[in-house]
Amino acid sequence: MIALLLALLFLAKDQTAPAPVPTFNAALKRCVEADVRLDVKLSTAVNVAGDGFRFKTTGYIPRFGSQPAITGGTPGYGVIAYSSHAGAGGQAGMMILEPRYIVLPDGRHIQVMADPSGPNRIRSGKNKNAPGILEQLPLIGMAAGGYNALHRGKEVVLDNGTLLPVLVGDGLADSACYVVLPTRQ
Repeated sequence: MIALLLALLFLAKDQTAPAPVPTFNAALKRCVEADVRLDVKLSTAVNVAGDGFRFKTTGYIPRFGSQPAITGGTPGYGVIAYSSHAGAGGQAGMMILEPRYIVLPDGRHIQVMADPSGPNRIRSGKNKNAPGILEQLPLIGMAAGGYNALHRGKEVVLDNGTLLPVLVGDGLADSACYVVLPTRQ
């Protein structure tokens, strides 16, 4: 009898409404994309995560929603989200930049973020290793393997003027806009 009551109780709990199926919002707009250029030189040999950097907009960004128009050359700031030095064994350096905001002439800040669909969002150096096939050859393989184990990889260096794609505003974070992802080829 008790088992029957417990079974009925558990069955009653399992009969909840199914989760709603997400639908595409046709009114959703594409996020505002812009290009900015670094105003400083950055390198994994010198810079670490948490270091700030400056950039400037490359061109005019038209007014959208409640955001004002932004002129070319407007300064902005960001932080290095991740940085690792090149290391032994051909370990390449790696850097991830996180642009944060643009400063308007009246002092207001307009949020920006790295374009997640951008092809160069994560910057990596080269490993400079000898081709792996060489390690399979007698004697040459020993030399290639020794070289690969002892040399350092290449640091990431982003020169002043390096182009960075950004999204203007915080629409992507609160699902008010979308980004078109690049197609694979």
